[in-house]
Amino acid sequence: LKDQVLAIIAHDLKNVFVGLQGLSKNLTIMTEGLDEDTIEYFSLLESGIDQGYLLLINLLEWSKLQSGQSVLKFKKSSLKEIIDQNVSLLYPMSFKKSQQVISSIDSDIEVFCDTNMVSSVIRNIMNNAMKFTPEFGKITIVAESNPSENNVTISISDNGIGIAEDQIKKIIFTDSTETTAGTSGVLGTGLGLLLCKDLIQRNGGTFWVKSSLGEGTSFFFTVPINPIS
Repeated sequence: LKDQVLAIIAHDLKNVFVGLQGLSKNLTIMTEGLDEDTIEYFSLLESGIDQGYLLLINLLEWSKLQSGQSVLKFKKSSLKEIIDQNVSLLYPMSFKKSQQVISSIDSDIEVFCDTNMVSSVIRNIMNNAMKFTPEFGKITIVAESNPSENNVTISISDNGIGIAEDQIKKIIFTDSTETTAGTSGVLGTGLGLLLCKDLIQRNGGTFWVKSSLGEGTSFFFTVPINPIS
């Protein structure tokens, strides 16, 4: 019964957010004749709604994982296709901040994973990178195949504000969900990164972060090439 109630509430909340997203996007388009402060307010409203929707999706995914409802569906897939699809999905966000997204993925690289889970990881990391990288910043995606270790290492790096070492430990290595403000004032909870770590581990990979304050952050994770025996 509890799971059914959660599913109904989640469905209703998702519909509300979709409606709010459509309304906020229309408001940001209809800005002719408005002053700069009002235009900026509409832009922040749109960003806040988008972040709220992502948080809802992360909470639902986290809840499914903790209750054992998520069923992993492993298959062989093109890494380039997975990454390109998610870069395209997040293009409006990078375009809005005039950010450059550079993806250098060999078309021959294949991975054995649950593509939906890995896509969720990529979107969360890219969303985090775009949120904490200023306008005209750069986000770089690179993959290195390690056949001898049966995995591919993917890195998503930005030249944003960076994360303090103690904060990385709190977010990644504990159950802390510390709130941090992005470059546009939009708050992040850290839940997305905890989810990323969990999803990658469930796919047989590892997840880690390197960062320097004021210089940027690099997120790394591995995904198997073939089934793990």
